[in-house]
Amino acid sequence: MEPSGRGASTLTRMEALDEANSRETCIGGRSAPKPRGISWAIRQPNGTAVIRLFGYVVAKVLRRAADSVTVDLASFESALTRVPEGTLVVIAPSHRSYMDFLLCSYLFFDQPQLGVAIPHIAAAEEFSRIPVIGRLFEKAQAFFVKRGMRRKDYAELRERIADLVKRRQTLQVFIEGTRSRSRQFLRPKHGLLRCLQETGQPATILPVALSYDRVTEEASFLRELAGRSKPKMRLRTLSIWTTRLMRGKIKIGRVHIACGTPIMLDEFARLRDVAEAINGQLQAQTVTTTLHLGSFLKANQIDGDLDWLSSMLKLRGGQVLTSESDFGRAISPLLERCMRYHWIHLFYAEARTLFPDNAAIQHHISLNGYLQSPALTELPPSADPRVLQLLHALFEPICQNYVMVIDSLGKPGDSLEGINAASVLLKNPSSFLPDIEAAFDALVKRRILAHAQEPRSYRWGRCAPELADFRRSCVFRYPLMAVDGAPRQTEESEA
Repeated sequence: MEPSGRGASTLTRMEALDEANSRETCIGGRSAPKPRGISWAIRQPNGTAVIRLFGYVVAKVLRRAADSVTVDLASFESALTRVPEGTLVVIAPSHRSYMDFLLCSYLFFDQPQLGVAIPHIAAAEEFSRIPVIGRLFEKAQAFFVKRGMRRKDYAELRERIADLVKRRQTLQVFIEGTRSRSRQFLRPKHGLLRCLQETGQPATILPVALSYDRVTEEASFLRELAGRSKPKMRLRTLSIWTTRLMRGKIKIGRVHIACGTPIMLDEFARLRDVAEAINGQLQAQTVTTTLHLGSFLKANQIDGDLDWLSSMLKLRGGQVLTSESDFGRAISPLLERCMRYHWIHLFYAEARTLFPDNAAIQHHISLNGYLQSPALTELPPSADPRVLQLLHALFEPICQNYVMVIDSLGKPGDSLEGINAASVLLKNPSSFLPDIEAAFDALVKRRILAHAQEPRSYRWGRCAPELADFRRSCVFRYPLMAVDGAPRQTEESEA
């Protein structure tokens, strides 16, 4: 019998409250409701002595560095009910920080009722060469993968994966391969998926999105995006970073963890489709915080306020969480550009419709839009002008960077010696490196440029005469709404 009357109403409200709480369960940080000390680590039902030590240390680090670490337990419970019996469970987190290696294991250590074993983690081989730390990671169930594997290395990895699969161990793989410096989703790698597929054991992949206010390696990432080379991983560097983290000198604000829809991998699956579906789910489950949106509004002239912008994201299926971080404090333009990748994808459908002939915007979406929602067939004639302001602020800088790259080439036939993404960034330090790299990618795909024999160098391609047309198609033109609601565009503007 269905509940009815006043009691039913109260029950419905309680269920709704329980559901809301399960979407943001706090498991770490200064807001954690219960202490997680050494006795807590010992009492947890899963884990070796080293894993318990890591659990204790991670809990302490999070209490010093994070305001709160929340998890959408309902998303995990929903996903786990869809795991077919007998399949292998593979955790596939997004990769934004070294903390990613620890947070998934910490989650399953802290929440044993989920029934997910502490995973064996595929980590970069550089970790294995760090004295003491490498050995500890190995005892905490990490195994190491070489970048740019040769046939022999691949055979060793395949053997290791086959052994773990045979023992029915839970695995954790980073589909993006490396940490994203810009918070964009990187093109997925297929090597580990291929090893899994070759075992013949069906696997259920759980995409786990990790969203940060700010990441622990933020300063290093910003230096790399400004043109500095990636620092080598050394014990001294890692020790200094760890010490600063433990002392609370690095603040990351809010962290949120959510699980997407499970994805099946069997011997018949097309790896590219599986990998892109994983990235699509990770993008769908990535959340935005008021820090990200407040920083954007502070840097851009939009008539709407934080409540309005939050409502626009929610209307398009996004999730906005409240952050305690103060966006009134200085956020550099470069960092603010990176933060947009928590939510810019929610506006790709409108951008595809409003800018159908803009080559820069369409290419950007093709590289970054893993959800690939269909273009809108209709736009209301009374479209909110603030949305058009928002689209202008989001996409005009991308167009400007594409045009800047094209202008750096000169005319077809001119020498291209020394012209690449790094040299363009050096001459235009306020530009955004990922846009510059994407522009070169577009030029190569259109055969206007071709890769030369020297690393990171180019030569003119057979379609070089199309350079001027491509430039015109990349210039941002502000759309106007016709009476019938169909988009039309202004004359060329190079503002």
